[in-house]
Amino acid sequence: MALWSATNWRSIISPSTTTGGAASGRKPCCAGITGFSGRSTPPLAVRLAEEAGFLYDLECYVLRRAVRDMAVLRRTLGRPLKTCVNVTVPTFYEGAFEAFLGELIADGSVGRNELWIEITEQKALLSDRETEAKSRRIRAMGFPLVIDDFSMGHTSIKYLQNSAFDMVKLDGSLVRGLKDNPRCGEIIATIVSLSRALDFTVLGECVETKEQQSLLERLGCTQYQGYLYSPAVPFEDFLVLARESSPREKGEAGKR
Repeated sequence: MALWSATNWRSIISPSTTTGGAASGRKPCCAGITGFSGRSTPPLAVRLAEEAGFLYDLECYVLRRAVRDMAVLRRTLGRPLKTCVNVTVPTFYEGAFEAFLGELIADGSVGRNELWIEITEQKALLSDRETEAKSRRIRAMGFPLVIDDFSMGHTSIKYLQNSAFDMVKLDGSLVRGLKDNPRCGEIIATIVSLSRALDFTVLGECVETKEQQSLLERLGCTQYQGYLYSPAVPFEDFLVLARESSPREKGEAGKR
């Protein structure tokens, strides 16, 4: 018996922004999955789906739903927005995953470098040749890779040895500790320095105050995500936010 209903799934978007303030991306999360006891948090939904044996199917559905939402955004804004979608380690290693991504490109559902695959940290990626080769193939297909919660949990600098990732998202505890713990700033500064040498982007998560953004900017981190800009919102609400920040929309408003 299916434990979830695709018709009840909703895209929950966490907007990200740059120093200039323009919305730069969106992240669909599995926060609206039903069929469990009420609404399930993403970690619980993922764990239950894995135990029930349909995690891969669920994540493929999430990716297809995200691609559909991306098409709506493209039509609305007149341009694509980069979209990060969380993918668990078991799905990353699934044998059919690359073919699935290839279908998204082949049928024109998504353009190259528009859909970013964000690896979650519930389980560690292996540091071996197979992982390196798979990462390079996925990137070559046009899907940049992102490390979530970098520097904590399973994530490690070893992931950067072969330049397999295009962006790292700083763990929220580093951002929250910036004001009171000087070492957090030193760690972030080191990661930013590495990003310049190894050619990847750094995004600060859990940014809740202007002071945190200012401290990150001084350290060289210029992309952010957090409650300072917007809480995670349903896709319909994000569409309104994206319209309001769209240069085309602002231009037309100015003409009126």
